Amino acid sequence: MSDEDDPHGIVAHLMDALPPGSHLALTHVTGDFLPAATTARGIALYRARGIPVQPRTRASIARFFDGLELLEPGLVPVQRWRPAPGVVPVADAAAGGYGAVARKA
Repeated sequence: MSDEDDPHGIVAHLMDALPPGSHLALTHVTGDFLPAATTARGIALYRARGIPVQPRTRASIARFFDGLELLEPGLVPVQRWRPAPGVVPVADAAAGGYGAVARKA
């Protein structure tokens, strides 16, 4: 979903309709860990197949959680969100996205 579609506003609107104690779980692709040219090639591959994709920065993804209480460990690269004991997470660039869960107060 492009920024012109106001994805942050849509998520905020949906969360407004939910009762306190509700949760938002979200993962989102990012270009933060890869060179810009690599990210651009990935975007082009998705779009060439008719799949819309909009990578966002960590700061932009964090806005989806405005007004919510992030659960530990917060907004982190997806492979670092509560990995199983003994599992060594892959490098951030290999995951390519952020994830978090937050609770509405």
